[in-house]
Parts: sequence; structure tokens; C-alpha cells
Amino acid sequence: MARSQKIENVVILSSRFDLEDRKVFFGKAKLLPDRIILKGLFYKRVISIDEIKEVRWSSSLIVLGLYDGDELELMI
Repeated sequence: MARSQKIENVVILSSRFDLEDRKVFFGKAKLLPDRIILKGLFYKRVISIDEIKEVRWSSSLIVLGLYDGDELELMI
């Protein structure tokens, strides 16, 4: 059981980020096997990979389309 918990907490990719509509100071995005963690000063959001319906990108802009109809636009 402890072994699977370690795998779930492995960071696959880490990058700085901002939201397209506002600046996130000290923003850090982390991709884990089962979720994406977006964290910064006065901002935190955890998105399960199962919640993501589609991903669109153009150069440094990534748009995550979620099943609940929400779209999250990130500048990576």
C-alpha cells in the first residue's frame, strides 16, 4: 500500500504558470499521475485528470476544457 502512495505523489512535470486573465504570483504547476496542482500566492486549485475533457494549446497558452463546462487558460 505504501508503494502505491509513493507513485501517486511523484511529480512528472513542474513549471511556472500564470492564468491568462490574471497574474498568479509565484505560480507553480505540478503534473502528477492522477491530478494537476496549480499553486501560487492566494491561489490553489487541484484538477483531477478525470475531470479534463480536452486540452488545446498554442505556443505558451494551454486551455484545459473540463467536463463541468469550465475552461482554464494557463500561460506556461
